[in-house]
Formats: sequence, C-alpha cells, structure tokens
Amino acid sequence: MKRQLSSLLAAGLLFGSLTGCSNGQSAAVEDGVSVQSVASILGYDLSGGNRFSGVVESRATQKIKRDDEKQVSEIKVEVGDEVKQGDVLFTYDKDSLELAVETAELELEQIKNNITAYDEQIAQLTKEKKNAPKSEQLSYSIQIQEAQLEKSSEQFNQKKKEAELESLHENLSNVDVLAEVNGVVQTIQDGSSTDYYGSDDTFMTILETGVFQVKGSASEMTIYSIMEGDPVTVRSRVDENQVWAGQISAINTDSPDEDTDDSYYYDSGSGESASKYSFTVALDSSEGLMMGQHVYIEQGVAPGQEEGVNLYSFYIVQEDDGSAYVWAADANSRLEKRTVTLGEYDAEMDTYSILDGLALDDLIAYPEEGLNEGDAATEFDPNAFTGDMGYDMAEGSFFDDGMYYDDTGEGSYYDGDITGDFLPDSVSYAAPAPEVEAV
Repeated sequence: MKRQLSSLLAAGLLFGSLTGCSNGQSAAVEDGVSVQSVASILGYDLSGGNRFSGVVESRATQKIKRDDEKQVSEIKVEVGDEVKQGDVLFTYDKDSLELAVETAELELEQIKNNITAYDEQIAQLTKEKKNAPKSEQLSYSIQIQEAQLEKSSEQFNQKKKEAELESLHENLSNVDVLAEVNGVVQTIQDGSSTDYYGSDDTFMTILETGVFQVKGSASEMTIYSIMEGDPVTVRSRVDENQVWAGQISAINTDSPDEDTDDSYYYDSGSGESASKYSFTVALDSSEGLMMGQHVYIEQGVAPGQEEGVNLYSFYIVQEDDGSAYVWAADANSRLEKRTVTLGEYDAEMDTYSILDGLALDDLIAYPEEGLNEGDAATEFDPNAFTGDMGYDMAEGSFFDDGMYYDDTGEGSYYDGDITGDFLPDSVSYAAPAPEVEAV
C-alpha cells in the first residue's frame, strides 16, 4: 500500500503540473482544473488494470503427522470424505499404550527402590565409619561418596521416568485423533498409495471447506504491479456479474510457480512466454465459491462493491477552527469548498475516515495553491496519457520524441513512464531535436 500512496502523491503533483501556473495565480487553465473521483483515488476504479487468472483453494489445511512411537489401530476416514470439526480421523492402539504405561510404572517403582537401597547403604556406611579405625576412614568416605553418586543418578532417572509416564498417560487419554476444521480428507499416507507430498512426513491432510482464498498467477512482467494489501475483485468466469471483494495477502516472488496450468493463464500483455509467480487473495466473503473453481482476479474494487470513504490526508484542507473541506466539483462542474466531517485517522495509511460530506463518486481536486471557488473543473482521464507524451504545460511541453522542453527551448530526456522521473542532469538539447533518440 505504500507504493499506492506514493503513486497517489505523484498523481497529485501531476494534477498540479497540469493545472498550475508558475506565478501562483489561479490554477484554472483553459480545460479546467483537473478533478478525479474519490473511488478512483482510492483504487476502487482501476479501468485498464491487469487481470490475472486464479483458482479457489482452501484457506486452511490441517496436516497431521503420525507419532512413530504409537501404532495406528484404525483409520476411520477415506480420501474424499467430508469431516466436521471434532470427528475422529484415526485411533492409536490403546492396548500397546496401556502396556507401555504399565512397563514405565514398573520401571519407576524399581528406580524408587534403588534410591531407598542407596539411602540405607549410605546410612549403614556412615554408622560403620564412626566406629572404624582411623586407617579405614578414607575407605568408608570413598564408599559413601560412590553411593551418593549412584543415588543422584537414580534420582535423575526418576525424574525422566516420571515425565515419560506423564506423557504416556496423556497419550492414553488421547488415542483418538480429531479433525480440527470442517473439511475434506485430501490425502492419507497409509502405505496403500503413492506419497502425494514426496518427502513430506504428513500422515493425513484435511482441506478446510467453506472458507476459501484464491491463488493467483502473474507473469514476471506484471507481478510487481501488485502489492500486499491492494484491493482486488474476484470475478466468475461463467457469470461476469458475479464478483467477490478481497485483498492481496501474500506474494511469492522467490520462486516461479510451476504448478499453474498455462490454459488457465491470462496475459493481457504481448503474449510472450514468461515465468509466472503466485500470489494469494484473502476474501471478504467466499459465499458462492467452490473448491477448485477458476476465476479472474482484477485490480481494484468493482463498482458497487466499495465500502466507506477513507480519504488520504493530503486531499483534505483543515482549518484552524477544526473544520475541514475538500475542493470538489459541483453539479455544474465548478469548484467548491465542500465541508467534510472527519472521523478516525489512520497513521499507517495517512487517511481520514470521512463521516459526512463526501461520496465515492464525488470528483475532487488536489488542493494546491491558486484554486478558487467557481473555477471550471474537468475530470482527469488516466488513460489519456499512455505511451509517449504529447501535451503542453504552462512552462514547458512533452513531445512524442521522449523529450521535455522548458520555455527556454532546452530539452531533457524523460524515461517514458508517466509515473517515472526525468533523468537527472541529462545533457540538454535544443528543441525540437527530433534526431536525438529518446531513452
């Protein structure tokens, strides 16, 4: 979302460039002050944005590893079975666990007897030492120390055996392994089938149902156009009007996605072969989706799916008396100071909740100096500036040769991207200089 914030700041500066004058006078120009819908500013209306392929998958997976010290006596489910939270999946052999408990109890009793014997031995040696001649005192001292060491060793063994016995009693009371989620049994590694997970030692896998997420696929050319937290719209391939709202929750750029079927890959670019990377979409609601369903993932929020207005602070003018307003276009496409009521401030996103005075379809301007009520307003069209630049500005012009010329006729290279920068301290060329190849 930081990238989105930076882009919006850049967009604000662009509006200023399109509408501003160097002398700080009125920002209105011949075509009017540039305004943009609140929905578009917040990323709810990204026409022309990328569309990715996606598949619905379980949001949670229960992976169960078998205790190698126990024997499985019965598997109560099969692959494909639906299970509910608390259902018994398989049980361990209770008889073998009871035998292990009995054996551990006998061993613990033996250890306790050994400790008692060492106590008696130490007491007897201590008594004999008192009556022994001086020449035998050292021998008794050594025997007593050896007995004390043996006793300490057995006391340590006692603690270990007691901990082991506690664990065995716990195992005995938990011979049934239960499902932790409502889902479907995906795999059982009982030796009767090929290991689906290869080297994974998972014994049983349960895929949660009813709560889904979407796994998307993007090419190496488009994966960096998205960021975690970006709003997206998931659209049905069968019914274009059926949509779900969500946010990008994770992006994997560490390794290419080798599991995505090319037949489900959508590339709106050149169509050239490229590596694909996966990302995950967390859904606000997954009602109506099915496990394994193939969908489209579109950047932004589909019209009608927006929730509330949380406007970036740099679009809001706050007065000393606590009031606030935005520069908005009225019904006659003229600027007005639109009073707004501010709610909570989100420091991380630098946004205010707008409680009253502004709707998502309202058109507002970046609040630069020189704006006046009554100035003509023209809606900004982000699609009007694709490819090479070709518009004039108050103090200079972009031309389709990739150069920017200021009012002195000097030119500088531009990187060709509307969100990019002028190349710093570029060699200047006199306009029009069409023979100079653009960078």
